[in-house]
Amino acid sequence: MENANKQMLILSLAGFLLLVISASLHTAIEFGSHTYFLTAIGIGVGLWLWRMLYLARSVVAIWVYGSLNFSLIIWFGFVDGFWNHTFKTFLYFLHNQYLPPVLAQLFKDPHIGGFYEEATGYMCFITGMLCAYFTIKMISSFRTHAR
Repeated sequence: MENANKQMLILSLAGFLLLVISASLHTAIEFGSHTYFLTAIGIGVGLWLWRMLYLARSVVAIWVYGSLNFSLIIWFGFVDGFWNHTFKTFLYFLHNQYLPPVLAQLFKDPHIGGFYEEATGYMCFITGMLCAYFTIKMISSFRTHAR
């Protein structure tokens, strides 16, 4: 395996792990401590897929690992992190700490949460974007070297 592929694969795994951990810290508020058990399963599946990709470099492994990453990126990074926390807070402060009823209908919960909830929501957005960037770079490096 080429050095560029190894580096992108390791960075993609780091982004994946950061996203899973930040998502577990964020959802533990709502769902309780059993979230950490599901996080351990998610990390185990991600590490197993990463190892299969590292050893086999098959197209199926790339698709499965990429699909897992992008499903987490879309749900926790974009929908939960960006839309329900980052964008909502931006609109909240843009409208002088008041969210108009028309805009409040766009969100799951129209109220701004506590510091921990909002900070972990921002962290999900940031780690989701890092995971997306490194996963795209990893897939493109495998495609470039496969030709």
